[in-house]
Amino acid sequence: MIANGKTSNGKKYDLVPKFPDVFKASNDNNEESIWAYQSAANTGSVNNANPEFDLNWPYNTGPDGPGNCCSFFQPTFESANWYRTSAGLPLLDGSYNAPGNEVVNDMNLESGDPFTPDAGPLDPRIDHTIGRRGLPYLDWMDFPGKAWIRNQPNAGPYQTKKFVYYKADKGSLQDNSSWTPGYTAINFPIIRFADVLLMAAEAEIAVNGAGGIANALTYVNKVRARAKNSFLKRADGTNAANYVINTYASFPDVAYATKAIRFERQLELHSEGHRFFDLVRWGVAAPVLNAFLAYETPKYGLGALNGASFEAGVDELLPLPQSQIDLLGSDILKQNPGY
Repeated sequence: MIANGKTSNGKKYDLVPKFPDVFKASNDNNEESIWAYQSAANTGSVNNANPEFDLNWPYNTGPDGPGNCCSFFQPTFESANWYRTSAGLPLLDGSYNAPGNEVVNDMNLESGDPFTPDAGPLDPRIDHTIGRRGLPYLDWMDFPGKAWIRNQPNAGPYQTKKFVYYKADKGSLQDNSSWTPGYTAINFPIIRFADVLLMAAEAEIAVNGAGGIANALTYVNKVRARAKNSFLKRADGTNAANYVINTYASFPDVAYATKAIRFERQLELHSEGHRFFDLVRWGVAAPVLNAFLAYETPKYGLGALNGASFEAGVDELLPLPQSQIDLLGSDILKQNPGY
């Protein structure tokens, strides 16, 4: 079992009670934060703020426009579909991309066009991770769709939501002294406690097999129980969407447990930089990413993904700089395979 630890301010490591509070600058260095890139606003230099995400701020007029930039790092169609549930559980069989399970979106619609958001059952983490048309976007307003998207045909209808500052943070936990207001005091979580729980669940199965199922189930359900406590609400207190999420009653075998743990990582850690590296270490990057490309590519009007593919045995690694190979000699520093 996971040993108890404490944060630098003496708190016991644990999950923050509400999922969205992990990504609030006002809640930095909370009990879930184990290792985080520290950011600060209004220090005299925007370089002390979080500069990695300033280009991901919603585009054009809002929410804090004009002059915003740049609507990069947009969530994909498939990653929204991950959050479809059946009886409150993920679609571990991979049917989330099947017709009838895909999340309804406003692709190719103007912001003034009529649109009804998806009414099917969803994991609430979708709406703390992905900006969707017609639903509250943090504490700003309902997300208007295309008006806040740089180029729908190039990257789709969704907008990132984690690492975007709240209206309540403007001028205090956000730095407005540079060319874009997207510089924030939001720390970037390199390792957070939810990640540790899911790594521990994975390790239980890898090391102990069926003997680790009970502990793995406990760790995964702890993460899912927090999600059950994190519905996005409208101003009138009603749920913003049809949230249906449950914990697992059991993991019947090792194969099922492995699927459940891996899927939970993609739901919980979406847009936090773990997904590619998880796929590589699991040895499934090529089939998963090529299936993703086959599904995703036809959805973009500008053909942004046309011709893209993932080559097993090559694309797991980047090429080493030739200048460094020349400096040290190819007998010492050898190029990675395929380059």
